[in-house]
Amino acid sequence: MPSLPECAGFALAMAASTVAAASPVPFFREVGSVGVLCAVAAPQDLLDEGRLCGWAAAELAAGMPAGGPAVVALVRNDPRLADPGLLLVTLHAHLVPAGPDGPALLALAAGLHRARTDLGPPPLFTAPPEALPVPGGTPPEAAVRSALRRLLGTAVTGRLPRSP
Repeated sequence: MPSLPECAGFALAMAASTVAAASPVPFFREVGSVGVLCAVAAPQDLLDEGRLCGWAAAELAAGMPAGGPAVVALVRNDPRLADPGLLLVTLHAHLVPAGPDGPALLALAAGLHRARTDLGPPPLFTAPPEALPVPGGTPPEAAVRSALRRLLGTAVTGRLPRSP
């Protein structure tokens, strides 16, 4: 029969492994801010990068844990892209025109990047792309925001550590 110190040591080791297993992926550690950088493949009068990034930043900010990092919309060549505390979310939107088989379709996909390489690579799979039928040709704001909430909630806000 094991002694009390052996049992205590085993319990401590088990507790430590549980804490380690519950900790976030290293890639998501030490995030000071979250930046959104957008690329849109669509006519600008239907959907532009500034509007999409504004919606995405607002949805990310609303889904952040209490006391979580600040969310900012970024532009190409923004100097903040090199900030080691920045979690960069790249958001790509592509509007496929309507055709004989159906209405226009808006596809949204997100990628994650860090300037720091010491935290390891991003997760291989972040979130599946979102696709929205766009019957009128112009993506409705409410539908795009709903798709952004699903996409970014899975890719980002659901992975950041929660404050105690």
